[in-house]
Amino acid sequence: MKRSFVLIGTFGLLACTVGCSSNPRETVLNATIGTVDKAAAQLRNIKANITAALEKSDKEKKPLTEDEFKPAIAAAAELKKVAKEKQTLRDQADALKDSTTKEEREELSKKYRDRWEGAMVQLVKAQTEVSQAIKQVEDRGGNDRNAVESLKKALSEAQGEFEGLTKQ
Repeated sequence: MKRSFVLIGTFGLLACTVGCSSNPRETVLNATIGTVDKAAAQLRNIKANITAALEKSDKEKKPLTEDEFKPAIAAAAELKKVAKEKQTLRDQADALKDSTTKEEREELSKKYRDRWEGAMVQLVKAQTEVSQAIKQVEDRGGNDRNAVESLKKALSEAQGEFEGLTKQ
């Protein structure tokens, strides 16, 4: 999953830089970076929900249930919406592509590279944290492991939306 977010991110930057004009180009780049930030925020939200469920389970000394992952599943569904936003931005970038000179691409790339890379680092970090939290639940075994399956499915569907962007 981490690899697909990185691929999407790289593609997004290239698509926007290749396809963006002064103000509209910068608008698309800023929005694309914002979309990556949204995805990272949703992943951090998912991780927080998993951690809260684990803490509650430990405190009450009860196994986890699927219901305890509903907030995390809802946050995973939001990732699908973020992927759709990303698709819209990609379409906008493609529309600007032909009118962008090589010099403009290079200038925009230099201007936005640090922000883009920072957003991607945060996205990868958040994805790693979610993966570690899920592994922590799975390592508990038994019913806890079964309870997290719906969340894993929702995350997989969201990942599929992002992967679809890289294949188009």
